[in-house]
Amino acid sequence: MLGRRFGRVWIVAALAALLVMTGCVAADTGGGAEMAGDEMAAPMEEGYPDEMIIGMGALPVTLVGNTVPSLQSRIFSKLLYETLAELNEETGAIDPVLLDSMELVDDVTVRIVIKEGIEFHNGEKLTAPGLAKSFELLRDADPQKFTWSFRQLNDYESYEVIDDYTMEFTLLEPIDRWANLFANHMPLAPDHLEAVGLDGYIEEPVGTGPYKFSSWQRDSYINLNSE
Repeated sequence: MLGRRFGRVWIVAALAALLVMTGCVAADTGGGAEMAGDEMAAPMEEGYPDEMIIGMGALPVTLVGNTVPSLQSRIFSKLLYETLAELNEETGAIDPVLLDSMELVDDVTVRIVIKEGIEFHNGEKLTAPGLAKSFELLRDADPQKFTWSFRQLNDYESYEVIDDYTMEFTLLEPIDRWANLFANHMPLAPDHLEAVGLDGYIEEPVGTGPYKFSSWQRDSYINLNSE
């Protein structure tokens, strides 16, 4: 997790259909003002607020990154997890986030270098061996139980750990979308995932994002806090 200080966010399951993603409600500052999603966008670009409440029609089915790509999961995941890279909407390029670099070495070989010093919320370090381990754990998970299968590596034939922060991936064939894997993947804490499995990860999710998991009252709210 990068060195940032944030506040608290409550993700609340709305009881009225009118609250289904109509926007974000700011924390009470005395005036009781409500802001729609567009109005929240400007301050959000400058950093996460000290506190916010997000009204939603439903909560995510699972809190595990890379699973069940519903709207609720995407909203939640942006707060709890970070991706290895992300799409730059201005340039159309995919820029590194948790990576120092990613490059196409030749037609079918991709090399990535992970930033050093990134920690998961539980203190685990993000490393190349750990990323490879989480790939294997996700690949071997039961797709029926979690209504998904780990297909992010479908374009790749294999991957190899070069050192603590470097990996190389071999494509099945030359393709333009080789960077999509890194823009879509939210790293999971590998030792925690191995210890508790996906069932346990749902109850105690761990990411590198701006907020960390605190509690989840089913069908009511999810509470996230900063470090």
